[in-house]
Parts: sequence; structure tokens; C-alpha cells
Amino acid sequence: MFSSLRARILLTLSCILLLSGGTISYFAQTNVQRTAFESANQHSVDLMNAVLLSVENEYRSLQFHQHNTIERRKNQLKDLAFIAMSHLTELQQEVERGLLSEADARQEALDQLRQLRYADGVGYFWVNDLARPIPQVLMHPILPAQDVDRSRTDKFIEATSGQGHLLVAIANIIDKDGEGFIEYLWNKPTATGITPNQRKLSYVRLFEPWGWVVGTGVYLDDIDAEIKQRLDEILIELKRTFSRVHVAENGYMFVFNSQGDMLIHPDDQGEFATEEKTLSVMAEQFMAAAKYPDVPLDYLGGHPGLPGQHHHKRAYVSYFEPLDWYIASTMYLDEITQPGRQLRAEILFVSALALFGAAVLAYLFATSLARPVRLLSKAALEIERTQDLQIKVPVCGPRETRELGTVLQRMLESMTLLIHDKELALCALETSNDNLLTTNKKLAQEMDERRDIQHILEVNEQKYRALFEFSSDAILLVDRETLHVIDSNKTAEDLFGYSHNEMQGKVPQEFSPPLQADGQETAVKVKQRIERLKDGPQFFEWTHQRVNGSLFLAEVQLTPITLDDKPLILSVIRDVTQRKKAEGALVNALSEAESSRDKIDAILKAISDGLMVIDHIGRIILINAAAQQWLNLPEGDTLNQTITAVLHNNDLSQLICSTLTGNSLVRRCEIEVPVRGYNRKRLLAVQVTAVQSDDNAVSGTLVLLRDITRERELDRLKNEFISTAAHELNTPLTAIMGFAELLVNQDYRQSINPDQQQEFLETIHQKGEVLTSIVDDLLKLEQLEFGQAISLQKHYFDLQTDLIALVARYKKKWSGYHFTIEADPCELWADREKICQVIDNILSNAVKFSPSHTHIHIVSKVVDDYVEITVHDEGIGMEAQHLGKVFDKFFRIDASTTSKGGLGLGLTVAKSIVDAHFGSIRVDSRLDQGTTVTVRIPRQGGEERYV
Repeated sequence: MFSSLRARILLTLSCILLLSGGTISYFAQTNVQRTAFESANQHSVDLMNAVLLSVENEYRSLQFHQHNTIERRKNQLKDLAFIAMSHLTELQQEVERGLLSEADARQEALDQLRQLRYADGVGYFWVNDLARPIPQVLMHPILPAQDVDRSRTDKFIEATSGQGHLLVAIANIIDKDGEGFIEYLWNKPTATGITPNQRKLSYVRLFEPWGWVVGTGVYLDDIDAEIKQRLDEILIELKRTFSRVHVAENGYMFVFNSQGDMLIHPDDQGEFATEEKTLSVMAEQFMAAAKYPDVPLDYLGGHPGLPGQHHHKRAYVSYFEPLDWYIASTMYLDEITQPGRQLRAEILFVSALALFGAAVLAYLFATSLARPVRLLSKAALEIERTQDLQIKVPVCGPRETRELGTVLQRMLESMTLLIHDKELALCALETSNDNLLTTNKKLAQEMDERRDIQHILEVNEQKYRALFEFSSDAILLVDRETLHVIDSNKTAEDLFGYSHNEMQGKVPQEFSPPLQADGQETAVKVKQRIERLKDGPQFFEWTHQRVNGSLFLAEVQLTPITLDDKPLILSVIRDVTQRKKAEGALVNALSEAESSRDKIDAILKAISDGLMVIDHIGRIILINAAAQQWLNLPEGDTLNQTITAVLHNNDLSQLICSTLTGNSLVRRCEIEVPVRGYNRKRLLAVQVTAVQSDDNAVSGTLVLLRDITRERELDRLKNEFISTAAHELNTPLTAIMGFAELLVNQDYRQSINPDQQQEFLETIHQKGEVLTSIVDDLLKLEQLEFGQAISLQKHYFDLQTDLIALVARYKKKWSGYHFTIEADPCELWADREKICQVIDNILSNAVKFSPSHTHIHIVSKVVDDYVEITVHDEGIGMEAQHLGKVFDKFFRIDASTTSKGGLGLGLTVAKSIVDAHFGSIRVDSRLDQGTTVTVRIPRQGGEERYV
């Protein structure tokens, strides 16, 4: 049967065909399945990582948005609290002026704060005190009255979730910093009523004059809702992404949490949705697999499009801890092996067809079969060797081999698409890495700025050390509690002979002999000097001892300071040994110059300072005219009199006697002596210096007197003016800056109505007028200081009309006072604006220093050629000793910053204007009985009479 050539060719070709078909199907299926598995696994891992990175970026954006929102709310709360404090401050100022009682001011403040609402009525203010053990609510606009009275109940403990009483927590914040933020649970007022407890952030601040804690807050439910909405949006975005992404052909991605709740999963029709179903059976396996995200998990699972069937599946799982999300990508293994099985079946089918046709087309089949199979084998081997999926699979030969080539070509195209999806995921990963690099650059820039600040601090430290080390005086830093030296400069180490390390830890007694020059124990005197530091810096002379035992005299200045919240003593020591020797030489020279005493006496008597020379038994042997006048001593009866007889054993005589006994070589003090013929005293600076002979015995004293009354008065006036000007300028400036800042803040400006904005602008305008008035007074004072005459623009005007208008304005502004006026018709030739300014200043003082509901009486009448204007009030008045100073610059009876407002320039400027008109002004006052100010102005001008 097989002896014919055709049969043999057919048998040979059949065997070859069966062998070739089986071989090709086996290797093709194996290579295709291996390549598909590798590509699908990598694609699944890359998709999961890309989704995980996207979720992480969204979560960071969510945290940043939440932080910025809360910080913006905190700044808004501070601005709102500033408005409330401004209202309270204005009411307190009215109390200080006597316009309101404190009880009325407090009640008005509570009424204003109760009505002050914002944010569509949700935002409000409340007030409580700092009573202990539990503070009391003074006003709460949404809390029922019975709850205000029962502020010690469980409602305030529930607000902190049982962590303590809410009002006690607020009081602790105030005690620590005076202001701060607190978060708790509280009812929220809405248009439909009061809601249950909501999360609330509040800002509290202390109003010190009344001991009130003023608080206001915002509810955080909208922020929580934003966070929940943003998380839902992230899930919706992931659902859209998952619906566009497939792992292999039908594989998909899903998200669940640690409770097993499925957040995103395709339904039975394969559509993605956020679901409420749970992942019960496989939850623990998936959570365990998340610990190793690169290791696959193989299991049996259903198909979204084929319910009721189970398939072999493979999944990769990763865990995002901040959101408690497990992100998984899964694929069906049978879909990956399906192309290989299909290829094997087609190859076998082609081989069978070729075997069937071999009988008919033996010769043709023998010649045509080898070529297409060889080409397919070559293409398959080339693909396996180079892994190049772009190689064109030859489609030629019989239909079966062409179909085989087509199937191979489709398979290569499918794998190319898988690789393309992988590249897209890698591009998304690179984009995220670029964003991370940008963030790192910003962090690096911030670190550079911190290094610059650190460098500036180091430079300042070097400057301090340079000043400390190169000072010509010895400087020691001493711990005020232990009295141990903690630092010293090079001058101190050279002066005492110790090294820097040896100086550390020593106490002052170790740098001094056991006894001082006056015979007292060093330890006792050190203790006395330290105790006196509570009265301020101490300056004195001290005997020190070097390490070699030698003694030297030094001037010491002790100053209490605080560094890093630690009390220290700054001790500055100056060696005055050489100076003392020079002073001793000067005293000896004076003793040896007895022969030229008359000449020296004439010189000393001519000097402006007071001078006295006392011998060793206390007799005055020399005194100049200034000393006699200042000490109220009789002329001609002073010389050779004992100091105790002349000075009647007062403080100065005791000081001189103490120096004569050798208690101290130099004594200084300040004394007050009455001025003969005047009801005032003169302040004298006294220096008593002992005169020593060659054997160091005290042979007398030299007393120097210097009148420092004017210096002290100038210092006092300067300090009072600086304090007053700062207070008077700061009060309106604070209100202007506060309301202006609120109006500049666009977010806050949108939350207030036009009436409130107009009220803020009117307040800014009123405070600006106050500042303008203060600056005008200072400019007028500057003109007077430089001798510039006040410029007058005189013309005729009816004084009666202006007085009536001015008093009407005061009646409207100060309704709490009773103003009465008696004004005769009068045509006056003067500067109308400046005359009105004089009367305005006088009326302002009358209101300022008079209690509310008292009378202020104004009288204007013609007396001879003058107009006499009198303003009488029922105010506090003043003592007779102050009447002579009322026209002095900056003079105020009470110069403290809490006194009545003003710079003390009103009457000074008024007197200058009256003098420019050749008129007169007089003040009569009695304590607690009121004040009367009388102004006389020539009707026709005073220049003619003056000429």
C-alpha cells in the first residue's frame, strides 16, 4: 500500500506535518504564555503603584487644604476679637473720663456684644469671668438663662468630651498667655433652630481692666463636610480611572478598607461603583498580601460579567495607611493562557487539513508546505531570541499557515498594547517624581534661609562677645541665687590675677579681704548690697584683693538683669587706686598751699557751684556765696563756726561728721533745702571728700554743692511728655489701625454690612481728627519755642453768635453736662478762629475735669474797652500751689498714663493766643469746688494802646 512514491511522499509529509505541527504548537504556546504572564504581572503592579501614588498626592493636598482653612479661620477670629476689645476699650475710656459709671459701662458692653453677630448669625460673642474654682458665664447669646446660672453643670464637661470643665480650661489658657485657641463641642444656631453639638474652634482673650474673658468661635462642621466630600470625590475619580483601566483583558482594580467594606468594585454587569458590600471571606488574605505588595496572591474568584462562575485569578495588593485603604489589581489567569491554547488548536487543525490534502496534492503539498512553515518558525524563533514584538509575521502559503501567521500577528499586537499601557503608567510615575523634586527644591530653599538667619545670630553673638571682652572695665556675670560667677571678661581676669576657668564658681567674698576699709565684715556688706538690688542698680566703692594678696580700691556698679529667664547680676568694676592717689595728692597740695589761701579763697568764692572747706574739728574755714545762699546761712557769721551749730545737725552735717571720723573718704548724696522767700525747695547734689595728711589722717573735708533742681525738673518734664505723647498718640492710632486692617481684609469686609463699614470709617475719621488736634498743638508749641510770633488774621465778627454755636456743639456732644450761657452782643476785632480755639480749649478742660451731670456756666460781657469771657465749672479744682504752673508747657496735675487725656498744651497755646491779642487770662480754682477761667480781650485790638 505504501510502496508507491505518492504514498511514501504522503506518509513522509504526514509524519513531517504532524511532527512540525506538534512542535510548533508546543513552543508557540509556551513562549506566548510566558511573555503574556510577565507583561500582565508587570502591568498589574505598575497600575497599582500609579494609583497608590495618585491617592497619596490627593491625600497631601487634602491635608494642606484643611490646615490652610483652619489657619484662615483663626486669623478671622483674632480680627473679630479685636473689634470687641475696641468697644470695651472705648467704654473704659468713658468711665475714666467720668462720662459713665463702671456698672453702666459693663452693662452696655454686654448688650453690645450680645447684639454683635456675623456669618449670617451663626457667629457670636460670649463673656465669662475668671472666678475660681469654676468661672461664671456673664453673657451668652444662645445659652438659655437657666444654663447661664448653672454654668457649673455637666453641659460644660460634655463640651470637652469629659476631659474637664470647659470654663476652667479657658481660664487656664488665659492665666498662661492672656489669649489662645480652644476646640470643643457646642450647639450651633441656625435659621431652623439650635442644632446638637458640633465641633467648634474658639478664640478667647482677656480684657484686663474688668477681668473679663471675651470669646468667639467658628463651627468646623463645614470643614469636616469638605473633607468628607473631598474623600468622596477621590473615590469617584478612582472609580472613573478604574473603569478606563483593564488588567489583561477583563482584569480590574478595586479598593476596600480594614473593616472589609468594599469601597470601589465592579458590579455584576462590570460597571464600577462605590459600594457598601463587604469582603468577608478573602479580606484577611488580601490584608496579609498587602504586607508584600510585589508578591502575587492566587485564588479562585468570580467574574463581574459571569455571575455564579469561579475562575483562577491573580492579585497584587498595597495598603495606604492614612486613609485605611487597600488598593488591589486582579486579573484572570485563564484569559492569559487562552491565546496559547487557541494557537495550539489552530496549529493542529491546520496540520490535519494538510494531512487530508496530502493524498491529492502530494507533490504540490510537499513543495509548498515546507516554505510557509519554515518562515513561521523563523519568525517565532526571531521573536523569542530578540523579544522584538515589532517583527512582521509572514502570512503566506496555504490558508492554514496564513491564519496561523495572522493569529501570531494579533498576539504580538496585543502584547504591544500591554507594553504601551505599562509605559503610560511609567510616565505618570515620572510626573509624580518631578513634582516631588520641585517640593524638595522648595524645602532646600527654606533651609538656606534658616542658615542665613543662624549666621546673623552668630554675628550678633560675636559683637556681644567683642564688647564684653574688650571693655576697659572688669565685668562679671553673677548668678543672683547662688552668687557664683558664671562668666568674666579678660579685664576682670587680669585685674584679679585668675584664669577664666578659675573665675567660674567663685563668690564675691573670694575677691575681697575679710574686712572692708570701714571695719565691717565683707560677707555682711555683700549681703546688704545684694538686698539693696531690689531698689535698683547700686554704685559704691569697694576694697578688693588680688590673687597675690595685694589690695586695691575700685568703684563697683551692680545691676540686676535677666538672661534666658534666669536672674543675674551684672557687676562692672573699675580700679580707682590711681585716681584716689591723685585725689590725695590734690588734698595734700591744698594743705601745703596755706600761704596762698586768700587767692584760692577768691577763686573758689567766684565759682558758680557751692563750696565749703571744713577743718578736722568740724569748723567752717571757707565758704563761698553760692553755698551760703543755697544753705540759707547768715552772711559774715559762718566762718569758724562748727558745722553742727550752723546746719543744726541735719543730714548734711551728719554726712560731713561721718567723713571726718574716717568712715569713708568720699560720700555723695542729694538733699533738699527750702528757698528763702519762696514756697518751694532746691535740690542739691553734695559730694563730701576727706582731706588726708601725709600720715593718712583725716585733716578736714571738702564739700561741693551743685544745684540740680532744674536738671531734675527737665528730666521729669521730658519723661512726662514722652509718656503722655506716646499714650495720647497711641490711643487713636490703635483704633485707626485696627479698623483699617479689618476693612483691608477682603474676606472679613464681605462678612459685615454697609452700616458697620460706615461706623468703622466714622471711627477712623474721629480718631484722625484727634491726631490732627494733637499735631496742631505741637506745631504751635514749636513756633513758640523758636520765638515765632503767632500769625493773626483779624477782622470784625459777632462773638455772641460764635459762643452760642460753640456751646450748642458741646451740649450735643456732652449731653451729660448742664451748659448755661449769658452772652452780651459784642462786635470784636480779633482773629475769630484763634479766639474760638481759646474758648474751645477752656471748655474742653471744664468737661474733662468735671463729673457728669454738673453745671458749666459761660458768661461774656463788655467791661470798658475789653470783652471779658468767664467759664466756671464745678469740677475737681486744684490746689493753690499748682495755679502758678497751669500755663507751663506739658504741666498736668496727674501725669500718669491713666489720667485724663491731653498733652498739657491747651492752656499754654491759649495764653500765647491771648498774649498775641494783648489780652490777659487768669485761672482761679479751689480743690473740690471747681475752677474759673477769665479771659480779657481788647475790643478794638491792643496794638494802638501798646504803642
